[in-house]
Amino acid sequence: MIEGKITDAEWDQLIRHAREAAEHGEKQYALLRFPSDVCTDDARAINNPPNPAWPETLRGEAADIYARWHETLRPLGFNLSAQVLDFPNGKPGDVGLFLRWGEKA
Repeated sequence: MIEGKITDAEWDQLIRHAREAAEHGEKQYALLRFPSDVCTDDARAINNPPNPAWPETLRGEAADIYARWHETLRPLGFNLSAQVLDFPNGKPGDVGLFLRWGEKA
């Protein structure tokens, strides 16, 4: 996962699922769940918002999704957020990347 990238087909499938979520009234869709150790800082920046440097800590598939969002969806008004989802033994566990829409800036 650290060195991986998502394929165009995988990206298209994620966007298709997000579109389906929007059609059902949802305001966000989880694009990826990954272990905090994929981040260069073990998700510390993500866990301590606001920290605008959190995208710089992403690697592999997570970094690829961020780059694709930044290039193709951000200009269209979509947002991307990251959140630590669990805390095993009091430390950041898994992280989620969420595509969000319908928010006012």
